[in-house]
Amino acid sequence: MGVGGGLQMFLLFAATAILLVLTLSTPVIKGLKFMEIQTSATTLRLGVLGYCNSRGCSSKHIGYDLSAALRAATNYNNVKDSYTPLTKSLVMVPISCGITGVAFLIALFSQKMGYCVSGLISLFAFVSTLVALICESVLFAALRDDLRKHTNARVSNFGIAHWLLVAATACVFLCPLLGMIECCTARSRSQKSKDGQVYDPVQPAGYGYNMPLAAYPPQPQHSGHNA
Repeated sequence: MGVGGGLQMFLLFAATAILLVLTLSTPVIKGLKFMEIQTSATTLRLGVLGYCNSRGCSSKHIGYDLSAALRAATNYNNVKDSYTPLTKSLVMVPISCGITGVAFLIALFSQKMGYCVSGLISLFAFVSTLVALICESVLFAALRDDLRKHTNARVSNFGIAHWLLVAATACVFLCPLLGMIECCTARSRSQKSKDGQVYDPVQPAGYGYNMPLAAYPPQPQHSGHNA
């Protein structure tokens, strides 16, 4: 394995671990949130699978009743109902985690052409992670602006979970290129000699094997007596 393959595996592992932790954000890991909303009555923390407030946490599933939670927390009855269906777009976080994990496992056990396959799956992982980042950013940015305009609630810009998602997207960004580079360099390394010979990468016509360019000179024989 070359440097490109090792770096690709490290980045895929890091991205998979980050996305897995993000999937388990609030209400599973209560301190890890995408956004926090503070009012005189309660503090609302939002995650992938639900939310938590001063009274407890919601059930854990994709798509939760965010609009009702916001009305209860802020007493702002004109909260858009569209926020609730938009929480279903956060399903892209666990989906991205699964795709990135598959790419990591393929890279871990790959040789030669396997790196190309891993690079291709890494491309899908990057696209899905980028979509997850866009959906999350649009949802919580719109929510932040709406609450700041119509309520007195203290709304954070973005929580630590948002920046972890940015980091995961950055990790996966380079993986398709690294996979293709490792695929090419692995094939080049396989064309080098066995038993000390260096082979011509271009096969001459009519032959089913590579011709050696050079061989290491034979080792001098040492007699048991001095001349």
